[in-house]
Amino acid sequence: MIRKRITKPIKKWVKEKIRNTYIELDFQKNNVNRDNSKITYLQYESGNPYFLIPKTKEEHEVCELGLPIPPRHLWLGYGKEKEVYLHGKVQVGKMLEVINKSGFDLSGKKRILDFGCGAGRMIRWLKPFADTCEIWGTDISSDHIFWAKKYLRPPFNFATTTTIPHLPFEDKYFDFIYAGSVFTHIDDLTKHGY
Repeated sequence: MIRKRITKPIKKWVKEKIRNTYIELDFQKNNVNRDNSKITYLQYESGNPYFLIPKTKEEHEVCELGLPIPPRHLWLGYGKEKEVYLHGKVQVGKMLEVINKSGFDLSGKKRILDFGCGAGRMIRWLKPFADTCEIWGTDISSDHIFWAKKYLRPPFNFATTTTIPHLPFEDKYFDFIYAGSVFTHIDDLTKHGY
């Protein structure tokens, strides 16, 4: 009787969740350290016994908001000049226009996620909201997240994610999620064997 009331999309979603859970469990089971302990996160620099990201005194150019601009090798092909890389300001401006016209207000204790943030090309322009909002950036590239954590935290928070569809947040955690140029990079995964 209950089976008849469960729609096909729900059945498909449950099957996919179960399949992904098995994939994650199998990955964790098969990836162990030399001392037989399970690997949860991959270290940024192998062989180091720590997971802290130390602050350094490296000098970087800054954008008009006073936030460091990443080195060119972290720009993901967004131009060869810093003005082109910083064009994320225009894109965030247009995004804010659209959400304001819809009646949604970002200010006031909202939680925002930049899904696929790279080294902060777009998230940096949300700095005016950082005092009243909890703003996160996620990416599968540990190099980009390492740099962002080192230079853009605070005011933002960052997390490295995996190719297996899972985010380290509870359901319905965010009030607003955006993705800028994520889908254009999906074919990059095949180049790296994912």
